[in-house]
Amino acid sequence: METSTPNQKSKSSSKRELSSPLDATEIKKSKASDSLNGSAISVGNEQTTTQVMLTSENLLFISNQLATSFRTEMSVMIEDLINKLVPSIIQNVHTELQGRLQEVETENNALRLKVSQLENEADRAQQYSRRNCLRVSGVPEVSAENTDTIILNMAAAIGSDLTLDEIDRSHRVGAPKQNQTAPRDIIVKFISYRARQKMYTKRASLKAKGHTRTFINEDLTKNRSSLLYQARQLVKQKSLLSAWSSDGTVLAKDNHGRVHVINSADDITRLRPLSYDAAVQAPAQAR
Repeated sequence: METSTPNQKSKSSSKRELSSPLDATEIKKSKASDSLNGSAISVGNEQTTTQVMLTSENLLFISNQLATSFRTEMSVMIEDLINKLVPSIIQNVHTELQGRLQEVETENNALRLKVSQLENEADRAQQYSRRNCLRVSGVPEVSAENTDTIILNMAAAIGSDLTLDEIDRSHRVGAPKQNQTAPRDIIVKFISYRARQKMYTKRASLKAKGHTRTFINEDLTKNRSSLLYQARQLVKQKSLLSAWSSDGTVLAKDNHGRVHVINSADDITRLRPLSYDAAVQAPAQAR
């Protein structure tokens, strides 16, 4: 008969405990309960371990909190990045645009100057083409008139020995208009500058010979005619002593007797000091 030692009994008892049907059932129930209630997280070290049970609601809450925290941190990071980078980017763009704007302004000024020079050259060329012409204004119009004969009679009246051969052609300016009160000007083109001067140098005798409302002027371009008109308006305002043209150049004499060449509207502006009324009122107010 075999006798069991204590160690053998202990091993046999352990085997029965592990293989006990009751223990196996309890283990299955425990695993099923874990799968239904949540996840188990082991916390601790090798000596001590604590299991934390998390439900699906707990996991969802933690996930939402992490997402909110991530979004907040990312928003702060992006805002901080924008605050650091955007001002420098804007400054660089502003500096670049300022430099480009300066280049465009410089280029624009150069182009304006070039255009002004070209306009002046074209105006000089056009005026030179009119060097042999005169414009006679204030001559009454009659039907079937001959402008060559009108000019020759006027030249003879003021003491000029102008001949028909020295007139290239003459005509009224523009087409006649209905209800026209003022007579149209007469343009006279002479065959030479010398022939033109024969009549132009005698123009001061017009009033003495009864042509009180007749005027002989150089045939100026539209630009120079406008400048002469503005200068004569200053003469009427007592801001200038006189204004006239000589060989197509517009000239003006100020109240100090100095003669100025007028080439542009800027020259008119420089010659326009206080108006006549203001100049008269100023000394009175001083008293």
